[in-house]
Amino acid sequence: VFSQFLFKTLAFDPAAFEPVSQLFFISHALVASAKLNTRTVAELAALSKAQPGTLSYSTASVPLGVLIERMKKDAGIDMVRVPFRGGGEAVTALLSGATPVGFYGLSNVRSQLEAGSVVALMVDGEKRSPLFPNTPTIQEATGKEFKARSYFGLLAPARTPKTATARLQTAIAAIVARDRKST
Repeated sequence: VFSQFLFKTLAFDPAAFEPVSQLFFISHALVASAKLNTRTVAELAALSKAQPGTLSYSTASVPLGVLIERMKKDAGIDMVRVPFRGGGEAVTALLSGATPVGFYGLSNVRSQLEAGSVVALMVDGEKRSPLFPNTPTIQEATGKEFKARSYFGLLAPARTPKTATARLQTAIAAIVARDRKST
């Protein structure tokens, strides 16, 4: 979805596909190295103001980078974005303290959160994560809404018969409903 806005040319035509169903969201968390000794977005903002030009961050995707840039503007946070080629490099930099703030998928930092080497400042869901129920949502942490979550969806070739896409939508909805009842 974002590639058409990020790149001048693509190896595919986005109009060659049509959406069938949203499959799932990836829950992300704004995290900070425990070495920073910050527990909230407000504490991160205060630290960045007390030490201007010294904090850096990385993100797992462009929308999360946009979120942090907006949050920086709204809260007056002074941090510099550091791009990485992949999540592994970014998490390593987070743990070493080289890039002490990041916005990553919870699955990428779950063990570090559980071990206490990083602290979750907020999650990007409309509700708190059941894995980390003490971590506030973006709305709770900042008083602002931001809806640009990463999601995975099912696409079909454009002009797929509506009966086929409707059948897929019905089957996916039944699977999701069944899975919700079993948890």
